[in-house]
Amino acid sequence: MRVLLAAIVAGSVSLSLTSMAGVPAHEVSVSNDVTTAEYNRLSDRLSRLVKKGQWAGADRIYRELKELNLPLSFSELLICAELERRAGDLQSTYECLRSAAKVEGTREVIDWLVTLEENTGEVKIYLERGQSGELLAAQPVFLPEHQAALDFAAMRLSSTRQFEGRLPVGSYSIGELQFEVTKE
Repeated sequence: MRVLLAAIVAGSVSLSLTSMAGVPAHEVSVSNDVTTAEYNRLSDRLSRLVKKGQWAGADRIYRELKELNLPLSFSELLICAELERRAGDLQSTYECLRSAAKVEGTREVIDWLVTLEENTGEVKIYLERGQSGELLAAQPVFLPEHQAALDFAAMRLSSTRQFEGRLPVGSYSIGELQFEVTKE
């Protein structure tokens, strides 16, 4: 790299090489190297934050890692599942686990997927104009991840008037509308 840089500074090398996409070849290589280096840096940071139990920081780093649009490793997919579970987004938890199972179908991942499939169901809720009401579970929700899922869905309904995702199996109501969530 120093030789190339010195040659460019001296003006004796023309950089007219291009890749198939029309991007200068040296930019493609450097860009991929930079992206890979950034991926490795963020991945390492993510692991350290999770080991320390710093989930808010881990979530921020995970989002940055995801923006690189590179395939995630098995351990990163497990971290993704845990972060989404903590946020109450059980659908994203499920999707992270399915991706992890494709990479490495461990007993832990399969058991977690089966538990989600047995205890939650997919729902699509769209509130019409003028329709209002709070999302309520007919029975008390005791598990923290189920309460987080209910809170996550209620927040989405409040902000966007729609929710597509997973909720714990059970009876629910929104205003006068009542519905059941069943396992798949």
